[in-house]
Amino acid sequence: MKRLDALHQGLARVGRFRTLVRLGSAWSVFVSVALWILLVAFGLDVLTHMGILERIVTVAIGLIILVFTFKRFLIPVMGVRESQVQLALLVEGRQGVNTDFVAALQFSDEARKQFGSEGLREAIVSYTDAMSPNINYLEGFSRRQLFNRGMFMVITVVIAMLPVVAFGDHVAAFLNRLALGNAMYPTNTIIQEIVSPGEKLAFGQPVHFKVKVAGDLPESGRVRITAVTSGIRSELKLVKDQNDESMFAVTLDRLTDDLTYQIFLGDAYTHPREIKQIPLPVVKVEYETETPSHAANRFSARSVDGRRSIVLEGSRVMPILVSDKPLRSASMTIDETTYDLKKDSARGGLRWVLDAKGNPFESVEQTIHWEAQVEDTDGVSLERPISGVLQVRADQPPAVAAIAVTRRILPNAEPTVVYKVVDDYAISKLVARILVQPGPMTLEADADAKPLIHTKIIARPEKHDDTIEGRVGLNFSGNSLNLKLLKGDRVMVAFEATDYRGEGKAGKVTVSEQLVFEVTDQNGIIEALQDLPTQIDKKLDQIIRAQQGIGDRP
Repeated sequence: MKRLDALHQGLARVGRFRTLVRLGSAWSVFVSVALWILLVAFGLDVLTHMGILERIVTVAIGLIILVFTFKRFLIPVMGVRESQVQLALLVEGRQGVNTDFVAALQFSDEARKQFGSEGLREAIVSYTDAMSPNINYLEGFSRRQLFNRGMFMVITVVIAMLPVVAFGDHVAAFLNRLALGNAMYPTNTIIQEIVSPGEKLAFGQPVHFKVKVAGDLPESGRVRITAVTSGIRSELKLVKDQNDESMFAVTLDRLTDDLTYQIFLGDAYTHPREIKQIPLPVVKVEYETETPSHAANRFSARSVDGRRSIVLEGSRVMPILVSDKPLRSASMTIDETTYDLKKDSARGGLRWVLDAKGNPFESVEQTIHWEAQVEDTDGVSLERPISGVLQVRADQPPAVAAIAVTRRILPNAEPTVVYKVVDDYAISKLVARILVQPGPMTLEADADAKPLIHTKIIARPEKHDDTIEGRVGLNFSGNSLNLKLLKGDRVMVAFEATDYRGEGKAGKVTVSEQLVFEVTDQNGIIEALQDLPTQIDKKLDQIIRAQQGIGDRP
């Protein structure tokens, strides 16, 4: 057995004891302070429902106190290292032994250079080695500081465990809030869901607050609203829905600023929430117009104002809706029928087109009143649909006039008729409709004779001019008509003009006043020539009066 083993072991036991007392006392103080900081913060938060800023300040103060405690109690003892010589001196003082532990330790150290009498050194070592196993090395060292501080820590732990056991949900919420989370303390009234509003809302629209509640239902609640820009604060009263007692609601008339709001119902409340106002999409409708080819050079579609345009009858129109924000959908309603517009992918949802197929825009025949509604990518629609009018400029029927110099003709005559046709865009054809009413001589020759209608094409302009005029001789006895007229027959001629409206489309027809020719003999012709000056004077007088606006037009 190595000499002085009992002394070495005893001094080591003293060192461990003193280290335990020092560190145990210091850590007891630190843990107790930390728990009391948590208890105080827990009480404050439960009573005041601290916001994030208040919690940050509380945590900061707690950390400052903990750092001070650590530096005051732990750092000084953590750096203490006692040598065997120091411990030996302490034991000698506490025990009052009549030997020198320090000298024995030094004389037994083989690595130490020795001086003096070898016999004396050996005697001291031997004596110390013999008596060291009989010494109570811990006698005289106090445990009271460790006990007192340890008891204080135990009492603090017991107090801290009370809310953990009794209010576990509150403690869990507190720990989340201490970490700057958004947990809420349990309440008798439970706010299950904020049905509306959402996080974004269109500018100028009403804000509908709807809250679903469970647990203890209060009679009413309130919404605290704060305008972000101006800082103006107001409160609205939440009232029960008549059809659902668990639903509380109130409406703010208009959203004019970004808002933050908090809901209070019973003992429950929500964290502040924000409503961002988003601008309504600004939209307008433009037209791509395909005017009928026959009028393309004579008519141009035009816009009267932003929502009223004029196109020619029969035009093909493609409405184009343009927005300043990307849209999710767009539609147009015409006569209670809704048509969806298609997105122009090249424009990123800013341009939407209604294809002119299967709708009134395919061939515009009458004025169209429309409404347009959109929904943007934020889910916002127009407060009210925009509306507009697409007016139609009618393609007027042609005007046609015809005049003959004489109204009495011989059976084989070829009277000359002067005609003129005017249309606003294009003329398709001019034909003469000839009706023969049998006279007395014809009826004598053929008792079954009936009025007959004949058709003669007068003009068919290839270029579809807008004006044609000329004179034509009506050869009633020629091969094309061969009317076989007799004295007393009456021939009524009407010129029928048709305008041009495109290939395969029927034009509108105008019929001139009828020219009535009376079939007579040479005596009748002479008599008609005698009355001609009077007829000419009368006609001239009608023309003059018409030009002066005081009579009927000729």
